[in-house]
Order: sequence, then structure tokens, then C-alpha cells
Amino acid sequence: MLSTRLVSTYMLIVVVLLLTLLALDIEASCPSPVFCTGTALDAIQKLKLYDDDKEFVDRVLTKGTDEFIRLFSEIKVQDYSNKDLMQKFVKSNTQNSGSDLIQIEPTDFNPNPKIFTKIPQELIPFVTDLHSRWKNLLRAQKPDLMYSSSSLLPVPNPFIVPGGRFREWYNWDSFWILSGLQVSEMNETALHIIQNFLWCINEYGFVPNGGRIYYLNRSQPPLTAVMIWNYYQKFYQNADEGSQKVGLEFLRTSLPTLLKEYSYWMSSKHMVLYMDRNGNHHKVNRYNVDNTQPRPESYMKDYDLAQKSFQTENERKNFYAQVAAGAESGIDYSTRWFDDYKKLTTIKTNQILPIDLNSLMYRMEYTISLIARELRQNDVYTQFNKASNDRKSAIYNIFWNSKYSTWFDVDMTTRTQRIATPAGDQLKMVASIYPVWAGASHLSKLEDNALVTKFVRENLRIGGISTTNIQSDQQWDDANVWAPLQYFISQALENSYHAQPTPENQPELFKVVNTWISTTYCGWKSEKDMFEKYDANRLGKSGGGGEYLPQGGFGWTNGLVLTYLDKYSQFIQLSKC
Repeated sequence: MLSTRLVSTYMLIVVVLLLTLLALDIEASCPSPVFCTGTALDAIQKLKLYDDDKEFVDRVLTKGTDEFIRLFSEIKVQDYSNKDLMQKFVKSNTQNSGSDLIQIEPTDFNPNPKIFTKIPQELIPFVTDLHSRWKNLLRAQKPDLMYSSSSLLPVPNPFIVPGGRFREWYNWDSFWILSGLQVSEMNETALHIIQNFLWCINEYGFVPNGGRIYYLNRSQPPLTAVMIWNYYQKFYQNADEGSQKVGLEFLRTSLPTLLKEYSYWMSSKHMVLYMDRNGNHHKVNRYNVDNTQPRPESYMKDYDLAQKSFQTENERKNFYAQVAAGAESGIDYSTRWFDDYKKLTTIKTNQILPIDLNSLMYRMEYTISLIARELRQNDVYTQFNKASNDRKSAIYNIFWNSKYSTWFDVDMTTRTQRIATPAGDQLKMVASIYPVWAGASHLSKLEDNALVTKFVRENLRIGGISTTNIQSDQQWDDANVWAPLQYFISQALENSYHAQPTPENQPELFKVVNTWISTTYCGWKSEKDMFEKYDANRLGKSGGGGEYLPQGGFGWTNGLVLTYLDKYSQFIQLSKC
């Protein structure tokens, strides 16, 4: 493995790449005729050369895009269906997926971080493995990589990948990865991830879904501002005078970039004016992607389903836009986005106003106001203080349901809240807890805490709390348990309690925490791996469903385990595996 100090040797390459990308004007689009669109992509993916569509678009072109296209043009159209010929062509002109990356040794790795002194002895081998996994998941772009030979985005710093088929960085995954890195005292690596995100916003106007060129038409749940504020609070806000100055400069240089990202989310693509029940209009957000073709990384899944299910090309193009918007949500996929819970083809993501996204937008607005206040930029503070208050009003007037005492998504086509499951029961989803986490609730803290406590009592199972109470073959439904959602629930309980929580005064909080630690620990004991998602009904077992096989690794899972163990170490009680 190479040292991160060697990363500087390819910074000149990055500069050249930046200039090239600017020349291509690729903001919110994907220019590659191999990795994003075009005859070659279409012909190769339709042959299903690989079990996973993502494999081809993650391969490296031996001689770059232009030469690949030139050689492809020499193939006769009638030979596009010749699998043997095309397989030989791809093999001769590409290198394995992942060969555009190098695994590097972190310079800030501490083999004995303080967390080892805090946790139960039984968990030392478990945490040692999790802590060491950062070394296995740290990547940088290969120094001699030729531009246009790879779909990799040329960020300037090393990054942590989730693991498995996800061999590049991902947007909202990084929130929990950052948290875990800070527990591991890998502060430089954490800062590099933030700097990469700021770089992306300055280059593209937003943080893409992930670190590949084919993700440039969409983002993911926006958490950049919160990442920056959390990092500032942990390392700078209460430090010595010199560190405080460094921290303020960190905020000062970050703020214009955050405003740029906010503009992306408040453009007409993502923001709509929606009238509440009293006739008042509010600015609210949705997930929405300009896309008229199959996703390159899921090409045949999209293409086959569209061909089988729709009669017209316009219907197919709409389907492609909706599944891309579902991917932008990070909740890909859930029946939350469907008209018929049994049919992915009824997906209509951009017609849904999601309560979780609007809570995240509130938190972004509120956090920007905090940063502006810290910097004494009063005009920006006033603007975003008002924006966050307006958002809180929208969340109450549009998403709140007084009958059920919770928040729901809103269907813009029917102008109704999406309240019921297919069985006619009340829909219960972790997304309804986001307003309490974000501070966007109109309720008192006591009422907030009671609301989340009731939710946990009704939905916590042996392996955790599943995304929704709808049983489907989608991976963001019952019975899959995901790290981000356990975090939002536990943090909502803590945020809404008036004092330091303990198992005596906040038992549900510690049940959520201990269930997550137990299911991940038991899975690790039996499989020696960490999963992307877990099964709510089976302790320590991987979740299922979705477009791909269960993945190990795993960035956000590891990050949340380390965060919980660091924060609640004295209260850990493991279930019997």
C-alpha cells in the first residue's frame, strides 16, 4: 500500500482534469459516450456480460475513450449481438473494475484510540477489527490514471469507500463514516472527505450521488452543512485561540460553497411551491432527476423492466427519470415512492414531497444560519434564520397529521398525505421521525420525546427498527434495518430530552443503541463481516431484497457502531447471540 503522502504526486493530474471537466461543462450531466450514454454502452450492457451492470461502467479503458469508441465503430452493427466477439472486445480494451484506484495507508491512523479504554473487554476484538477496517476502505485515485479512461470523479483527496460493489465514495454514507473516523481519531482523513465534498460543490454545483461520472445527474440526501458544522464543533469551537481562528477560517471558506449547494436544492428542479390546507404557499422540496435513459450502473434492470412494462418511449423515459430520482433519495427503493407497492413500475418519486428531505432541508437552513452567526455575517444569518422558520411552518402545515399525531409524505398528484399501507393500516416509517431529529417539529420537547418513544415501542424488534411497516421485495421496506435510520431515531430521542439521557430516564434510546450494537456484533461473530443492512427479525443476519446481493464492508454500519460505543459505552448491554 502507498502512503497518503504520495497522493500529492498526482495533484498535477487532478488540476489538468479540472480544466478538462470545466471545458466539457458537465454540471449536472454526464459527458462520457462509454460510461453514461451512447451506442457502445447500450450494446455492451444489453449482452449482460457481467452479473452486475455496474461492473462494466467501473472498468478502466486501456487507451481512453476516443480510442475505445474508434475501435468499437469498426464492429459491424449486426455483430453487436455476438456475445463472444463483444466479450473479447471488452476484455482486450478494458482493465478490471477498481483498477483506477489504489488502497493507501492512512497517515493519521492511531492503533490505540481512546475508545479502547472505554468499551467492555468483550468488545475489544470487535472494535479492533472495525477500527482497522478504515485502512482497508481508504482509497485514492491511481496516480497515472489517464483522463477519460475511467468513470471515476477526480476528487483531490483520499476517501473512504463503503465496501463490496461500492468501490467509490458515496454522498450520504459519508456522514456516518465521518462520525466513525472521528471516534478512530482519524481527523485528517475525515477532513479530506469534507474537502472533497466542497470541491464537488464548487465544480458541479452539488455533491453527486457518488464518486463516478455516471452519478453526475443526481445528488443524495443533503448533509454537507451538518458535516461541516459537526467537524467545527468537535475540533475548533471550544479549542484554544489559535485553533478557533483556524476553525473560523474553515467556516469562512466553506460558507460560500454551502450557499452554492443550497441554490442547487432550491432550483426549480427540486423546489416547488405547494399550497397548504389554508391556501398559503410554501417552498418545499422533492427528489427529481433529469434522466431519459437507463441508469448506466443498473442498465439492464431499468431497460428490461421498461421494455416489458411500457408501450411508448415517453412512458419509458418517465420511468427512467423516476428510478433515478428514487436513487437520489438514498431510499432506493421503497414503496414510499410507488402507487402500487408490488410494482416498481408505478414509481413516481418526483411527485412525492418527502418529509425526510424537507426535514433535512430545514437542518441545512438552520445550520447555515448557525455558521453565518458564528462568522457574524448578519445578512446571511437573517436570510437563513427566516428560511428555516418558513420551512418549519411548511412542515407543520403540509406534512403534519393531527389525527395520527405524526408527519407523512405528501402526494402532489392527489394532494393528499400518504397515510395508509396497502393493508389499510397506518403507514409507519422512520422518515416520520426526521422532524424531531432536525429540530423542525412544532411540538414541545416533551411531546417530541413522547412521539418518538411511542414509535420505538411499537416498531423495535430483535434486529432493530425497519424502514417502513410495509412488507415488499424492496430493500428500504420491512424488514431491513439500516444504520442511518437507527441514528435518526436515537438522536431524535436524545435531542428531545431535557437532560443527560440514561437507561433509567430514556430506556427506549438505549434499547435502540444496544439492539444495533448487538445485531452488528452477532453478525460479525458469525460471519466476520459487517453488512450494509440487517434483518429486523433475525439477530445478526444480513437484510435482503433490492437490486443487488447483500454487501459487506461496511462504511456507515462501522461508523455508527463506533459512534454509539464511544458515546454510550458505559451503558452497553449485549443480547445473547
